[in-house]
Amino acid sequence: MTHDEIYEMAHQAGVKNEFNYDFRLSIEAFAKLVAAKEREAIANVFQEMTKNGHPYMIRMTNAIATIIRARGEA
Repeated sequence: MTHDEIYEMAHQAGVKNEFNYDFRLSIEAFAKLVAAKEREAIANVFQEMTKNGHPYMIRMTNAIATIIRARGEA
């Protein structure tokens, strides 16, 4: 997410235009936390799908989960 996308979503959510520097940092930090929580939830769904499945499927879903989690590290 870009800074502009975060601010636009905040505006759409009803956050007023009180965007001083500290407030912008708080909004960005909040958006990053929400995104990280969602990535982790999605990665866990992939891993749970084949928890007791075929070894190939387990490796594949673990790889997908790793890729999803890595998006937050870029």
